[in-house]
Amino acid sequence: MQLKKVHKPPGFKQKYSATDIALLAEMDERYDTPSGAVIKKLCERAYCIFNEDDYKNMANISVSHLYNLPHSASYKKQRRTIDKTKSRQIVIGERHKPNAIKPKRYRGLSFSGGCCNIFCLKAFVVRAIMVFYIRIARVLLS
Repeated sequence: MQLKKVHKPPGFKQKYSATDIALLAEMDERYDTPSGAVIKKLCERAYCIFNEDDYKNMANISVSHLYNLPHSASYKKQRRTIDKTKSRQIVIGERHKPNAIKPKRYRGLSFSGGCCNIFCLKAFVVRAIMVFYIRIARVLLS
């Protein structure tokens, strides 16, 4: 009788266990999902300062690898978030006649080039006042 060899899939040995990923998920939840550098520092402090042996593996993890672990199935199972569909304040699918009335615009008083800083607004207001006074002067002189 021959025994079959157990086939091991090619690849690297998994360095961080499911308990390490659970600790990471717990830390993320506790601190409201901070950045990777903050999580790394928190894991280092938990192991070095507070002597929590559970964080021994996580204390030496790289920041870039911290961003890979949340894609694992065990992390997703623990940190699953469900957002409900947000309701809309406007009516969807309402049929109505298009509005044909366009607002009147003053000739010569429009923004050009998409300028939107405060100096452009001041220049626009000054120009509008000057045009207004010129029109009044024309009416009074005629």
